[in-house]
Amino acid sequence: MRHRFQLQAMRAFETTARLGDVQSAADELDQNIRDIRDSIANLERQLGGRLFAISGTEATLTRAGHVLLPTARGAMGLRSELSGASSAMRPLDILLAASVALIWSSGFLFAKAAVDQFPPILLMCFRFTVTAAVLVWFVKPPPRHQMIMIFIIALISAAIQYSFTFTGLRDLDASIAIIVVQLEVPFGALLAAIVLKDVLGWHRALGMVIAFVGVACIAGEPRVQDNYTPMFLVIAGAFTWAIGQVMVKKLDAIGGFSLIAWVAVFASPQLLLSSLLFETGQWEAIKTAGWVVWAAVAYLGLVMTALGYGIWYRLLGLYDVNQVMPYLLLLPVFVVAGGVLVLGESVSGVVLLGGALAVAGVGIITTARLPR
Repeated sequence: MRHRFQLQAMRAFETTARLGDVQSAADELDQNIRDIRDSIANLERQLGGRLFAISGTEATLTRAGHVLLPTARGAMGLRSELSGASSAMRPLDILLAASVALIWSSGFLFAKAAVDQFPPILLMCFRFTVTAAVLVWFVKPPPRHQMIMIFIIALISAAIQYSFTFTGLRDLDASIAIIVVQLEVPFGALLAAIVLKDVLGWHRALGMVIAFVGVACIAGEPRVQDNYTPMFLVIAGAFTWAIGQVMVKKLDAIGGFSLIAWVAVFASPQLLLSSLLFETGQWEAIKTAGWVVWAAVAYLGLVMTALGYGIWYRLLGLYDVNQVMPYLLLLPVFVVAGGVLVLGESVSGVVLLGGALAVAGVGIITTARLPR
């Protein structure tokens, strides 16, 4: 084992001396250092924690560390600069990120129109049924030990959350509802700090306060004051969504696209049962629904969920979250504009002020750097 350490350390040192390409040298060093760490971990398990009982190994590792670490840090630092320079989003990906906001905002407007025909929970049942029927054939089943957790995530972040949100949307202007939905972000940051011990930082705390103040302004809108229940339902939906996202973070590694597919599989029967328990008039709504309403259902399941999340997870795989998330700030802008132009909603100065504050707060949360 000692000879293995020596060979790995010498190989890493010789690599930095021979390679003229700093990028390749850094990659080689990374792999060698990882190999050394794996070997250390294996030896530690074999010796029951007495890792440095062999003095020769300790000396070899110490000498290798003195030689390798400065070289590796320098090479990796240069590589970080090189990768940082190339990490800017390409114009096509910027367009795709903006298109996700447009796709999701259009879905919100379609849903607002569709809840006039279908009970809200039944509408969401149709949405996830379409999504599951399309996606489940293209993803692998998750491990069995994750099935129960995904079932619970589907119940909380899909069945319960969408039941709250879209029941509230039925009696609330889309432009107001989408602004209130933005509370998902501060709720998520707060729960992550409490449950997952994520660092909040004063920037994010400030963003949370600003976002809540914005929603409080909207609560003063006369149309909202007449009936606070729809607004409270949307707020409850935002909080429930945040709970679901904390659970997703605690889930073992699983692809985002696979997660969406299997959440849809579980959410469909959950939503159907909820609709049968809490709603009425489902069969009459189905019989009288025109093709426009069914087209809206298809859009919600295929375009908003399957295509929208497909693009979204592709972008998250290419870029940092902080690079991609700010484009979702276009979502309330698109919905408010669509609510006015398509649905004929009116937007008061109070709603505009509250919306501006809420979006600004969410922007601070999503773009603030974590304290080191």
